[in-house]
Order: sequence, then C-alpha cells, then structure tokens
Amino acid sequence: MSDRPVGPVETEPDQHDNGQHESGHADGADLREPGLSMHHSRSVTVAQVSAAVVAILVAVAALSSVFRGWVPVYDNALLELRVRDVPSHLPLLGAWSRFGWSHPGPAHFYFLSVVYWLGARRSEALLVGAITMHLMFGFIAWWTVRRISATAGAFMALGVLVIVVTTTPTVMRDPWNPYVTLVGGMALCGAAWSFAERHREGALTLLPVGTFLAQAHIVTGPFVVAVTAAAIVCLLTGRHRQIPWRAIVAGAGITLAMWLPPIVQQLTNDPGNITLILEKSGSGAKLGPLVAIRVMSRALGLWPDVFTPAAMSVDDMSTLKWFLPVWGLVFCGVAVLVARRRKWDLFRGFVIAAAALVGTTMSIAMISGSPHNYLALSRIPTVAFMVVVSVVAISEERRWPVPKTQNMAYGACVVLALLAVFQQLGAQNPRQDARPTVEAFVAAVQRADVPAEVGVELTSTHVFAGEIYFALLNTMEKDGFQPNAESLKAIHVGAHRKERPVRYMLRLAPLESEGGLIDDGWTVIAEHQPFSAGEVARIRSADNDRDADLIRRGRTGLVLVGRPVD
Repeated sequence: MSDRPVGPVETEPDQHDNGQHESGHADGADLREPGLSMHHSRSVTVAQVSAAVVAILVAVAALSSVFRGWVPVYDNALLELRVRDVPSHLPLLGAWSRFGWSHPGPAHFYFLSVVYWLGARRSEALLVGAITMHLMFGFIAWWTVRRISATAGAFMALGVLVIVVTTTPTVMRDPWNPYVTLVGGMALCGAAWSFAERHREGALTLLPVGTFLAQAHIVTGPFVVAVTAAAIVCLLTGRHRQIPWRAIVAGAGITLAMWLPPIVQQLTNDPGNITLILEKSGSGAKLGPLVAIRVMSRALGLWPDVFTPAAMSVDDMSTLKWFLPVWGLVFCGVAVLVARRRKWDLFRGFVIAAAALVGTTMSIAMISGSPHNYLALSRIPTVAFMVVVSVVAISEERRWPVPKTQNMAYGACVVLALLAVFQQLGAQNPRQDARPTVEAFVAAVQRADVPAEVGVELTSTHVFAGEIYFALLNTMEKDGFQPNAESLKAIHVGAHRKERPVRYMLRLAPLESEGGLIDDGWTVIAEHQPFSAGEVARIRSADNDRDADLIRRGRTGLVLVGRPVD
C-alpha cells in the first residue's frame, strides 16, 4: 500500500457513490481525506473464490450437525417452542430471562423460523440456523468493511474466522441467544465503520444489525449503543463523502419494523415487558467497573483469552485476575500514530473499536446476579476488531504489498475454514446429556396412554429437572400432545400454552420423593437414575464440589408421575 500525502488529495470518483462527494469548495471538487488505499482489482477474484469455499465448508459443517440428531433442553427447548409459534402465534418478545422478563425482541426467533420451516420443523434445523446466522453476520462484516479498503476487508474476514476456530465448536452450532454476539459483534463493528465512512452498506445495515443483537440479549445493549453512537458522531463530523440518506432511511425503516412487535407488546399489556425490564434490572449488586476492567485486561493480554477455550469456560468472571493488556497498549500506540499521520478514514475505525471497548466494559460492569461468561461475550468481537484495525494500520504504515497481503489473508481464511469444518465434524450437538432421559420419558408417556391434552407441572427447583421439564414440554408438543405449561409465564411460552384445558397432570420430582407421591395418589410413569444406590450414597456422603454440584443440579435421579385431574 502506498502512503498518501498529508492533506486532502484528488481521487477518482467512487463508482458506488456516483462520483458525488461532499466538498468544501465551490467547484464541488472531490476532496478525500488521506487514509487507506482503495486497491480492489486483483483481490476481487480471490475474495469471491474464498467466500464460495467458506460457504461450501459451512454447509458441510451444518449438515454434519443434522445427522447426529438433537433433542433441545432447557433454554433451547423454550427457543424451539417460540420459533415453532412463527407465524401462527407470533412472538412479540425475545427469549425468557431468569429475572422474570423477556429479552427485548423476537428478531432472533423470526430469523431461525425461516430455516426451521425449511428444515421441516426438525429440531436439528435450529443448529443449521445458528450456523447460517453466523455466516450471514460474517458476510456483513466483510462486505461492509471491504468498501473502505480491500485489505481491511480481508483482515476482517480473517478476524471472523479466528473467532470461529477458537470458539468451542459446539457453541458455533448452538442457537442459544447469547451466542448471537460472537460473530454478530463483528458485523456491528464493520457496519459502524462503514456507516462512519458514509458508505451505503453500513448505512443500510448498522441499525438492523444492532437491533438484532440488542433484541436477542439485553446485555449487549451498552455495546450496541456505544458503537452506534460513535458511528453517528463520525458520520456527522466528517466531510469525506456525501451522506447516503436513502440508505440510512431504508435501514431506519427496517429497524422500525423490527421494533414494532415489542412496542405492540408494551402497549397492549400491563405491565409491558419494557416496564418489567426497567423495574427488575436495577436491583441487585453489580460487578462494577473494576471487575469489568480486570476482565478486559485479561481479554487484551499478550495472547487474548478470548481466542482460547477459556473464554467460554469461566463461570464466575469476578474471580479473574489482572493481566497486562498488551494488545490494548498496541492499539493505543497505533491509534496515536494513525492520528499523527492524519489517516482519518482509518482513525475512524479506531474510534469504533474504542467505542466497542467502552460499551463492552460498561456492559460487564452492569451485570447483576450470577456473573457467567456468556454475559460478556461482546468482549470477543471487540478484541478481534481492535486487532483487525491495528493490523490494517500496521500494514499501511509498513507498506506491505497490497495484492500479496490480501491474497495471503484470504488464503489463511480458507485454511481456517477447513479447520473449522474438521472441528464441526468432530463436535457433539449442544447439551445432549439429558437426551436419553427426555426420549425415555416421552416414550413412557406415550405407553401410559396419557390424553392428548395434558397439564405439565414442574415442582422441583433442580436445574437438571428444569432441563428435562422444558425438553419434555417441547418434545411432547412435537409428538402431538397439547401440554399446558402450568409452571411458566405466558410471557415466556405464549398465552395459548396457558389456556389449554387440563385433563391429566404430569409432575417431575426428585427420585427421593417417589414414595410420598405414590401415597398421594400419583402413578409412576418413568424414572431417571444415572447412578446405582451405592454411588448415590457415596455422592451424598462426599465432601467435594463436583458431587455437591450433582446433588444441587438434581442429577442423582428424577421421577415422572401422573394422575387424572379430579
């Protein structure tokens, strides 16, 4: 790449902008700020071939998940219930939250429903939908940034695939709503940079992508708001190109349509979901800024933990220790150099990355309740994007050969895509430890001649019982039953699952309570006992965290009982 001289220079008109750029001169001359080289010619074919190869490999990975079979449990079982409601009982909100409200909007459900119906409503179609979603976001990340610089686009694609390869393979096919941010965060940062540069691609996609992320999981809110605000400020303060108002209006229209369902829900319910979020989210101790900065120092270490399996395995972020944020220091140093060189188009990328860092840190600081790692997944695309803009700036400064750099980056993309496929071929479908129990319980219900309309009531508070309960509810409905979700709120499962007539009751309970249930007139339909009597006695007498967790999670045995309604 060649450096540009300090100060505005004349360039050839951008064919996508029809040669129309904002100018401070009366003659309307096209004045472009110094910055990134716009070398596209030789990289186009390489990029297209690489994209085709990656798409084919992703398709292979998606199909591999289908042949393994899958029974969704816990949150994913509820997710399938709501996806199946599209469009007959159209969800107006997102996934349920343990705090008693639902996440802001249903965009995630609507997207998955397309793949779900194309997949004949098989549960495995949700796995394909998750992979398809990551592919869509990866394309947006590359497509938006490539208009800024072909080299930046190549490194953006590489950054996306680094996230894919370094993330646990099972996670990449898991449709669980927190995982939307993994690649979606890169799409948001790429769209924001493109928006800041006044390109139509970013103007069209920034607000819809941000809405998708925020609706899927509310914890991404500060991240989305910070990145979007930075993009708007950069767009309004620059004079490097005409503002693409038509694309902005189109993107705003799509965004408004995406927010209509939660707005309708808020206006037609008392209290509405937004009211519940505001009432219940402010209570409870927060992690606070010091813990958040400590988490990000680890994420920006010499080898960022976000690019290791540790990123997905930390249960309590408050226990993480301080690290020297090496990549954070590199990022700051390169940003200063870029500003001194007056490469403002590249500098705006650093502004977007800095905003992502601030938003992610704020998001982590505001976490209340259990500080699980999945609540801070925006740190992964944040660090990846910081590294991308830093490497692009270094390549500009060191004048790396443009075509060779791009071709090497795309070649690395193909290699990483191959590696990702091998990972997927060897990966298990998510959360399958409860699958045998669910299948056995449903088969037992069918043998017991339970009426088609049943009420299912969960009395145990054990997490594992919850996994079985949600999965049982979902699987029975798919098998022709019409379960009435007695233990769940209408806001979580839909009002129609609360209004069905009840003729038979099913109850899940700890196995130890079986005798008392029989005495109360319940009939045992099925049991789940993963351990022998001797093993159960040993577990209950042991004094270690692992065995205590087995007891806490109800994994030492469950019983499914039933009786007709009096």
